[in-house]
Amino acid sequence: MTRPEGRIALACWTPESGLAKLFDVMRPFQPTPPPGLGNQFDWGREDYVRDLLDDHFELEFEELESPLEMDSGEAVWELWVRDYGPTKVLAGSLDDDKREELHRNFVELHERSRVNGGLRVSRTYLLTLGTRR
Repeated sequence: MTRPEGRIALACWTPESGLAKLFDVMRPFQPTPPPGLGNQFDWGREDYVRDLLDDHFELEFEELESPLEMDSGEAVWELWVRDYGPTKVLAGSLDDDKREELHRNFVELHERSRVNGGLRVSRTYLLTLGTRR
């Protein structure tokens, strides 16, 4: 709980971000989430945050970007399958054929962001600052 005049700050990926698109690629390879879990990217929507917090906080919003710049889709795959827990665990749980299908889809997604000999994946996030009323 936040005391009166206390501050909160949230930085959440938007539903249109490169991260949301990445999770769309991974979703067919994952178990179905339990009902009612919701969408983790909703916190990157101003209207969603307002619906939940506007009665208790003075809110300010700013959409920002944290781009991922790498040489290739293959380089992105290697980074994420090695260092990002959800991708690493998912890839490790799949049989060889499914893992290779995920690998291809992952690389293809990132190769769509090719610019000037490399990749620049747009990753937008919503910064929410709030002061408790």
